[in-house]
Amino acid sequence: MELVKERFWMLIQRDVGLIPERIMNILDFCGYSANCALEAINDEKLKIIEREAKEIPQILRISASDEEQMKKYFGKFYRNPQNFHILSGEAQQIKMIGVYLRQKGIGSYLKLDELTRMRERRRKEVTTAIEAGGGTLEEQGRLLAERIHTFYFNRCDGSPTNVEFCNMVSSVQVSVEIGEDGNLVGYVVCPLCQSEKKLRVSQDRTGHWVLANIVSHMNRHLATMVNPSQNPSDDPNSSKKVKLEPLDLDDSSSQYGANPYGFTMSMT
Repeated sequence: MELVKERFWMLIQRDVGLIPERIMNILDFCGYSANCALEAINDEKLKIIEREAKEIPQILRISASDEEQMKKYFGKFYRNPQNFHILSGEAQQIKMIGVYLRQKGIGSYLKLDELTRMRERRRKEVTTAIEAGGGTLEEQGRLLAERIHTFYFNRCDGSPTNVEFCNMVSSVQVSVEIGEDGNLVGYVVCPLCQSEKKLRVSQDRTGHWVLANIVSHMNRHLATMVNPSQNPSDDPNSSKKVKLEPLDLDDSSSQYGANPYGFTMSMT
């Protein structure tokens, strides 16, 4: 899917000129990548996009101190994303994307034959990059497992329940393979599920692993350990009962980048 989006943005820029990466990232976050929804862009929808963009730090748990990730979405507004707005020239360019999509059709920007060649080329690039670094897919799996471990170990508050939970997380099994689109895909076997449920993990545009679904799934187990009478299947929002409070730490191995939000786990 990421390669489809990459292809779309490459082709549409031939018609509307260079699009700032942060605008592409925001449109992607808001669900406008590589689909005909862009045809209906107007001033009202641009205002909605601005409101949704301001929620990015909270939803993706990006620290205000992580300048690289903040600039990725907010550019010159990275120090105060609440003041973010789409500039007039950017708004006009986004509307022009809609004009070209209406004129030429979404299919003109999703040429599947060329996409197949791009996927094969991307697969070779990923394989070459891994081999050039002296690594293997198994090594990538080990590194992803370490990121999951670090995410929770750095947030453990030392309570018996947290310690037990983190010890269980330490046995997580991870495998990594090259997906159909040529990008790396991780599969995580939850060590707390009796069915050995596999959770799929993908990378964002910058190559960072996105662990949001892993964290949501694991937190439901943690909530159950804190309150054994509560079955996570009975309460889909049980993960929200586990608070994640900011910590001042440098978790450089997390999927959020060099200076991400840190969190400690505490129970309500």
